[in-house]
Amino acid sequence: LSGVGLWLFAPALMGIFTADAAVIALGAQVLRIEAFAEPMFGASIVASGAMQGAGDSTGCFLLNLFSMWGVRLTLAFLLAPRLGLVGVWAAMCIELCIRGALFLIRLASGSIKEHCNKKNKPLRHRFAMPPLLPRRGLGKTGNFPFSPEAPLDRGAGKAKGFD
Repeated sequence: LSGVGLWLFAPALMGIFTADAAVIALGAQVLRIEAFAEPMFGASIVASGAMQGAGDSTGCFLLNLFSMWGVRLTLAFLLAPRLGLVGVWAAMCIELCIRGALFLIRLASGSIKEHCNKKNKPLRHRFAMPPLLPRRGLGKTGNFPFSPEAPLDRGAGKAKGFD
């Protein structure tokens, strides 16, 4: 829907920022180019979040590195001298579509399940919050982070479920 909105309201959106007709026309043109990339850009954001949530941040890094440096900058370098600003935005649009496709392919390949199963632990255990209260046996006196001289009252302030 955001792509449709960008396409339909590109001149009006550019009119918010300037009254110069040439700037509005060029800005509307590049917004309409970008509108084509919005669905795949959104898909790459969702797939990247799923991959990072599964612990596959290295895969996200490598896909982003390849798409931005290998595709976007290379295309922008090639298209900018011929097409100017439109070429740069076209390069970005193409790169965002390729990135979305790469992330969706990686997500559909099932590699995330393999990544999660490496340690044979469910995700809820890997991302569990640390206990809010200190545990026994921390520090030499067993009462870290409290003063080493003060005795530890092991029953006071103990929350249920944290032992």
